[in-house]
Amino acid sequence: MQTAQKLYETSGVYGTEEKYDAAGDRFRAMLTIIDTLPKPMRILDVGCGTGYFSSILKAKYPDSVVHGFDVSTNAIDKGKKLYPDVALQVADAEKAFPYFDNDFDLVISGEHVAHLKEADTYIAEIYRILKPSGHLLITTPNLSSWLNRMLMFCGMTPYFMEPSFTKTMQSLKLFGKTFPDPSMPPSGHLRLYSVNMLNFLLSIYGFNTVKTYGVSALTHKSIKSIDRLFKRYPKLASGFMILAQKPYENKT
Repeated sequence: MQTAQKLYETSGVYGTEEKYDAAGDRFRAMLTIIDTLPKPMRILDVGCGTGYFSSILKAKYPDSVVHGFDVSTNAIDKGKKLYPDVALQVADAEKAFPYFDNDFDLVISGEHVAHLKEADTYIAEIYRILKPSGHLLITTPNLSSWLNRMLMFCGMTPYFMEPSFTKTMQSLKLFGKTFPDPSMPPSGHLRLYSVNMLNFLLSIYGFNTVKTYGVSALTHKSIKSIDRLFKRYPKLASGFMILAQKPYENKT
């Protein structure tokens, strides 16, 4: 029986250059948002896969120190060979992070929180390691997307929800295609969030939401044009991103 840990050691599940190419809209949107922030001198990419996105940030900010960690040993082993300028290590995001308090200016959580049982520990640890006024950019599929509202109205399973670590469960058939593709392994999603709920969770642990963005997270061309229309409305988009900030602590 395949466990979650074995799943995350599977190429095509953990983040790679090819996987980011398939999610180009989200990838470009993340870089655009980061462009609006003060230059981050210390960056952490949580659930970094092989560290491809970490390497893009290092190239963008060559004077900055960029760290990344992932639970997948295979991913980190590959990443250390591919991206030697990034400080990569194996670590469990559901336990204490291996970094000091107030250590980073920017934390990236790209499509990671949906995979976690201990989301409370995760958010609390990100808050701990961020410097006062530091930013978190977190992205995730949207439980209450336009597509999921239609599917649930028809009594069908929401898209991106995965009840199995071993079998890909199909949500719908459209234009002769089955979604998700049954030939692809599950991604390991354990929970999905709506915009309101993730914002609320972040606020419980002290974060202030700066802005919420919609993302087109569906990749098949037969539905992509429709999905892109909804990214203007984060609560209806197939995916969303939240830019949050740790408040400045005035100790005087």
